[in-house]
Amino acid sequence: MQDETCSIHEIYLQYKGYVLAILHYHRVEPHDIEDVLQEVFLSLIKNPPQNPKTIKTYLYRTITNHCIDLYRRKQTKKKHLHQYAVDFRRYRIPDEDPAVVFSRVEQIQKIFDWMEEALPAYMVTAIKLRYQENLNNGQIAQKLKKNKTTVASYISTGMKTIREKQAQNNRDPEVW
Repeated sequence: MQDETCSIHEIYLQYKGYVLAILHYHRVEPHDIEDVLQEVFLSLIKNPPQNPKTIKTYLYRTITNHCIDLYRRKQTKKKHLHQYAVDFRRYRIPDEDPAVVFSRVEQIQKIFDWMEEALPAYMVTAIKLRYQENLNNGQIAQKLKKNKTTVASYISTGMKTIREKQAQNNRDPEVW
């Protein structure tokens, strides 16, 4: 067992660069590289190749298979999360970079903060119900005990004021 452990360690030291190059070729994300690397060398311990001369081929095939499995697991997880969102939420999982989504959320929050200072409370309430709660004008009218056309007017006038403010500050978006 000691000889086998030494030989695995030697193989690890000798082929680690090769394995990392293949992982980069398969575009494995940096946070997954260590996991795949461990899986590859564990499979080498559990099921070593019969012919030591084919170790490079064995490593390539094993790495490729692990990358395919990793991709499938991620796709399955994404599919399940999407299905959860569809079934239990009114939201769609964005395909965008989370940093972009977060930046957009911050920008929207700045607009809502500005709205609370610049618009009458009834307009702010109607706009928030429409765009944060995703309610339609009829539902908002029921909730506020107002006429549907009145609610539409609140939202329309408030949004017009927001667009005008945004147009004024288009040259300097940090004003929000």
